[in-house]
Amino acid sequence: TPVPLPATTLPRPVYTFTGRLLRTPDGQFIVGVITPNNGSTYIFVYEVASGVVLRNRTVSGQSSVLSMAPDGSRFTAGFTMFDTATLAIVAQQNNNNAPIGFTAAFNTAQNIGGATFSPDGATLYSAFNTAANASPQPPPLSSTLLVSDATNLGIRLGIKRPESIVARLVTKVDGSDAW
Repeated sequence: TPVPLPATTLPRPVYTFTGRLLRTPDGQFIVGVITPNNGSTYIFVYEVASGVVLRNRTVSGQSSVLSMAPDGSRFTAGFTMFDTATLAIVAQQNNNNAPIGFTAAFNTAQNIGGATFSPDGATLYSAFNTAANASPQPPPLSSTLLVSDATNLGIRLGIKRPESIVARLVTKVDGSDAW
């Protein structure tokens, strides 16, 4: 009798490029973020007209999930909001003070989830992975849609979804639908 083939164990696919780019609504600037390792993240603002990086900053362990405010004045990289003009940290979302329970903190090593501002810029909709950072990687746990105040990132509401949000979040221009 022939020997059966060994079981195949393939690792879970990983998002291999840890950088992202996002333009401001007027197209004048491009915000970029790249995380070459778990210890550091580089954030920059590039001016399209001059072809120059105007500002850059190094932070530690930041997610590369990006969203841009409708007026382009601020953006989020993961659960941290930055001022586009200065790259100063304006606010930080934290699941420790949320009105709902989480099984773990936001996982910045496994960048899964998304975020988008409402058309008026007053609300941020986001979902971040809370699965433990382990090897092999567990399935993502980003199934709670967070509704937050876009000025201080205070979480107002969590909506449990049947599936994880593993890609970008986008809304219609009028805010009537989100995907």
